[in-house]
Amino acid sequence: MRMNRTTWLGAAVAAALLSGAPAFAVEPDKLMPAETTVAVGIDFRQTLDSPVMKKNAVDTLKLALQGNPEVTKLLEKAGLDPFRDIDSILLCSTGTDANSQMRWVIRGKFDPTKVDAALQEAAKKDVKGLKVKSQKEDGVAVYEVVMEDQSVFAAFADNKTLILAEKAKQVAAAVKGAANPPAKLNKDMATALGRVDGKSSVWVALVVTDDLKKQLKANPFTQEFAPKLDSVTGTVHLTQEIDTAVTITTKDAESAKQLGKTLDELKPQIAGLIDNPQAAPIIKALVQNLKIISEQSDVKIHLKVTEDTIKKALDMDK
Repeated sequence: MRMNRTTWLGAAVAAALLSGAPAFAVEPDKLMPAETTVAVGIDFRQTLDSPVMKKNAVDTLKLALQGNPEVTKLLEKAGLDPFRDIDSILLCSTGTDANSQMRWVIRGKFDPTKVDAALQEAAKKDVKGLKVKSQKEDGVAVYEVVMEDQSVFAAFADNKTLILAEKAKQVAAAVKGAANPPAKLNKDMATALGRVDGKSSVWVALVVTDDLKKQLKANPFTQEFAPKLDSVTGTVHLTQEIDTAVTITTKDAESAKQLGKTLDELKPQIAGLIDNPQAAPIIKALVQNLKIISEQSDVKIHLKVTEDTIKKALDMDK
């Protein structure tokens, strides 16, 4: 029996629903290190274009940038407008201990020649709060950007991809690796990414490694559940509201049930931790909207921050 395009589409949707995987799961990025255990993705364009950000944050961010005229001038010379030219940001880490390596992948529209000229000029003089050094690392043009005594190294893989890392060798290796077929991502992270809705404004996937379990065991609150955790995934959808969903995946249904119960019992205590009378009603509203459900081996946490709650929080801040 032949199946037409509509039938195939229906079958694919049904398979996704039956599998429990999101219809648009995050695909492993070719610039993710194979050993990645933590990944955070930000759809920067979607985030800025969301109603809640346009109404409450974008103008504030632009004013904050304008408050540093030297950085603004540097961006202009580089032909870069962060609010127009950046599409997405990916943060990866190969662990949670001191030996882990972090990598940022920023995608958008860049003019490497203009950026290089602007940075070379900045390197010759002091820019308030910013120092830039240029160097060659294994044949790759690498920039060291120092802000408040914190260094990060950056290089362009192409005119659409900027890579940052904590060491010059790391960023140079990433740039060279960008032209090669991607290394196969470890199974645990690939599984975690398959649980995440890639159409969200922000997403996170974390594998609970043995090292992380050791750290969690040292905390009285998490020590009981540390050995039973597999992964944590989450998404943030931005509309007029902020819709956050987190899934904690455990070893079995009983572990999920116990963890869900413990988290649910903590809800009434959260409001009691706030001694600010103005903030108390907002926290109470958030706690009331916080939903915790145990489903098979997952604990699902859902929080919707309404437009009214956002307005109250911003008014209080003012």
